[in-house]
Amino acid sequence: MESWLLLRSLRTLHLRVPQQSSNATKLVEHLVCNKNVIRKVVHASLQREDFVKNQLSGGYPPCFAMYFTTEQQARIFCSKTKIFRHATSLGGGESLCEWRAMSDPHVDRTLVRMSVGVEGIDDLIRDVDQALELAARS
Repeated sequence: MESWLLLRSLRTLHLRVPQQSSNATKLVEHLVCNKNVIRKVVHASLQREDFVKNQLSGGYPPCFAMYFTTEQQARIFCSKTKIFRHATSLGGGESLCEWRAMSDPHVDRTLVRMSVGVEGIDDLIRDVDQALELAARS
């Protein structure tokens, strides 16, 4: 069964990876401007070293990290997204987010990990914005 799932996934890999990379890069660009509740965004597209651009010339990864101003904001954010599902397993074709402290007590409690999927980027941005607005009220 696992081999069949792998083969099924590989058939669309060439379609999913560029879309996820593009979506993640655009979402990160959008998020770095939102200093209201986000303290820091960590993604390869934000690195300025030449070796990063050379190694990732085909696009950046779909996963990135956000650090919120407070633990409460991070926790609320993940519970208020509608497209992004709160899940620990990152890396599928769907958009996921994870308040990391739920499964790892040793990490920064303001950390949220994001894995951006193939959904429409405008929908993803709207979803994140509405969840950020709700988190900001906490």
